[in-house]
Amino acid sequence: MRTAKTALFVNQVTTEGVAAMDTLNTTSGLILHLQRFSTEDGPGIRTTVFFKGCPLSCLWCHNPESISTRPQIQWLETRCIGCGTCVKTCPQGCLTKTERRIVIDRQLCNGCGDCSEHCPANAMDTLGKTVTTDALFDELIKDRVFFD
Repeated sequence: MRTAKTALFVNQVTTEGVAAMDTLNTTSGLILHLQRFSTEDGPGIRTTVFFKGCPLSCLWCHNPESISTRPQIQWLETRCIGCGTCVKTCPQGCLTKTERRIVIDRQLCNGCGDCSEHCPANAMDTLGKTVTTDALFDELIKDRVFFD
């Protein structure tokens, strides 16, 4: 019965325009971010799921990192301690350390996330995580107390 609840919940979220996920053909999705206590775009509070692969191309898009259907890596300069661990652990060889920054070759990077897993300062961040509908449901249901 839990799978039916999950499908119903995800379908309800989809019809409300919060997320786009095909519950008939897939049991997982690529999540960019789960935002709790979201108050933008209308009255009340909500938990918002940001999926990767948005097809809308809105001129006012505030989340361009959600457009790609693949995981992506971002470098956060303010967190970087310059150790070069990310460069050493990247299996694709797509990272280069310069005097002032880490450069990501987007043509080579496959978004595997090895660099972000090994970065001791969390300066490398993987944008996009595959989550099953059951795991997403389990996470979202934690906020039920706010909506009942």
